[in-house]
Amino acid sequence: MQGRRGALMLVTLSHERLDLPVPDGTIPGTRVTGVREIRPVYRLRVASASCTARSWGMRETGQGGNERVLQAAWRALTPERVVKGRDGATYSVLYPGRPAGGPGPDFRDAVLKGPDGQVMRGDVEIHVRPSGWRAHRHHMDPRYNGVAFHITARADVSGADETDAPRTQSGRPMHLLVLGSSEHHDPPPDPVAGVAVSVDRDVLARSGDQRFLGKSAGLSIALRKQGGDEAVWAAVLDCLGYSRNRRAFRGVAARLPWWLLRAGMNSGADASSMLMWAGGFGPKPLELKRLSSAGHPPGVVAPAPEWVPGGRPDNSPGRRLAAATALAGRWREDGPLRSVIKTVRTASGPRELIDVFRVGANAAAGTGARALIGEGRAREIVVNAALPAVHGWSIMADRWDVAEKALALYRDHPKLPDNAVTREMVSVLESRGLASKMKGAREQQGVILMYRAMTAGPLYVGPPATQKEQ
Repeated sequence: MQGRRGALMLVTLSHERLDLPVPDGTIPGTRVTGVREIRPVYRLRVASASCTARSWGMRETGQGGNERVLQAAWRALTPERVVKGRDGATYSVLYPGRPAGGPGPDFRDAVLKGPDGQVMRGDVEIHVRPSGWRAHRHHMDPRYNGVAFHITARADVSGADETDAPRTQSGRPMHLLVLGSSEHHDPPPDPVAGVAVSVDRDVLARSGDQRFLGKSAGLSIALRKQGGDEAVWAAVLDCLGYSRNRRAFRGVAARLPWWLLRAGMNSGADASSMLMWAGGFGPKPLELKRLSSAGHPPGVVAPAPEWVPGGRPDNSPGRRLAAATALAGRWREDGPLRSVIKTVRTASGPRELIDVFRVGANAAAGTGARALIGEGRAREIVVNAALPAVHGWSIMADRWDVAEKALALYRDHPKLPDNAVTREMVSVLESRGLASKMKGAREQQGVILMYRAMTAGPLYVGPPATQKEQ
């Protein structure tokens, strides 16, 4: 339930009225003018050009409709809103988090100030009743291990509701908040409210450079620890995973490091079969078994990665592993690090780099099949893996000419496809009257760094009652 700003939503939760701003556009072609609860039905009053008023009811079937209302109410909370915990403690909402699509928590990266003044961040899960956490089996699902704040519309615990404080699958207790019993104070005046100003492009550019140099430093450490080819191979696989399966692709890199993949190819093994095994989609090739029995290091004995289902078919693990197979074939002779260094040194501009990482459709897929690595994903690999890796290597090797070339190519690189973080941060800036039109990848990376800074804080701070136990 997102869209443009400017309307007002009236929500009644636990018999208390909340006056919260909510975006227009909740229903296409309409403008939200109010929400009210008429037990057991939530009704949404909507006005549009074609009809002056009508009601849209969301009944309590599966609690889905009511939870959507709560999600919209939580999303609409402005900075410094005060929300009560189920134990009566007071929490201040600094940032309600970005809506998360797909399986998992409702919001990511929320930032709150606890009753002791401690700033903390974590994911948010919202239910109508406290029992929703266990009823939906979130306490058994590792995808909810990042949840730090469990939000409900009511605080009472009775019958089938939980009698003990709910915990994540990893055993961590959560902060328990009640949206319906919030105390509401007007937020402090915003000095830029209603004023359309622009974010200084120099600030975005400097922030983008800072993010790039941070990636370069991280990959430089990986180069020293793992070796150049291993670090670049792992970084590229990480880029193939998208947000939902990045961890799984890191698991592929750990299960089949570059040295083992290359040794397998030199022994006659098919790269595709080895990568499919590393992803958990097939048996271990005989050549890899022979390498182990011949005295070669067995590699990382790691379980097959767990894949998160869903997403676009183009991003399926099978297609991405096929793309990795094509890249492995290209790098078989020189290895990933030397290959990308050569490309950066000879490239006259970003276009040549992008084309190097594009992988066309598999011939077996037939005419009209989509590319395994298209323009957008190739740009992601260049900005987030190839250029930072070459820059990190060049600093280690004292090759400042290559370092300057890598940085220049990064600064000239075109904008990447928008993602959930960039869209969210642009929305946050616009909600404060700050326009932020990004021209290229450098400024876009600056916006991402701003988001990371906004959501910075301890990964997890336990509820006050449990901090002594930890």
